[in-house]
Amino acid sequence: MAAFYVRARRVCARFVAYSKACNGQALALQPGTRFYGQGRGLQEKLPGGLKVGKTALSVAFVLGGTLGLYHTVRYYLQQELHRAEQQYPKQAPSAGLSLTLYQYKTCPFCSKVRAFLDFHSLPYEIVEVNPVLRKEIKFSNYRKVPILIGDDGEKVQINDSSVIISAIKTYLLSRHRNLTRVISYYPEMKSKNEKGKEVVEYNNKYWVMLEEQDENQFYPTKEARKYVNLECT
Repeated sequence: MAAFYVRARRVCARFVAYSKACNGQALALQPGTRFYGQGRGLQEKLPGGLKVGKTALSVAFVLGGTLGLYHTVRYYLQQELHRAEQQYPKQAPSAGLSLTLYQYKTCPFCSKVRAFLDFHSLPYEIVEVNPVLRKEIKFSNYRKVPILIGDDGEKVQINDSSVIISAIKTYLLSRHRNLTRVISYYPEMKSKNEKGKEVVEYNNKYWVMLEEQDENQFYPTKEARKYVNLECT
């Protein structure tokens, strides 16, 4: 999607180059045309009451040119955004899904989850966790944040920011819209590190897990599949 911003900058660059090529010539409206100019010939042809100085004409050119450029670039960006949204359509939020996010406000991983939920216009409640006592998450054996509790008729706990994002994205794209089924795609794996401490990881945490029919509908090309996987990391 970032490509259309690059093309918009090229439009601006061409406009600036054209302006420089005019050597600062300001423009004054002629009857029946959209050509503008400045100089003694034009000034002498204007009626006395319409003669204006070079500074006034220059200001008029700058204001008019800037406004025209703004509307041109705005229209161009709107068109490119529309094309991008058609290529990567946003899914409508599920009315049957209730979400509660347990977080530390300043935690970057929690901010990452909030940004994802906000981008997809998913309503959610926030529970601020005391970083010392953590009484708010005493129900969980997983003692880190973020934790997302999803309820689509059955409550499901989702741990780890990357798993949360990948699982909710999968849920939104899936035909089944079953959160319990989606979570089964991200199995928990326990192991011990070099210090003998137990650590928990999740398989497929960076992947959107779609059935072939859903994958072909939303991401028919390899480029599109690469895009969505990068989006969820």
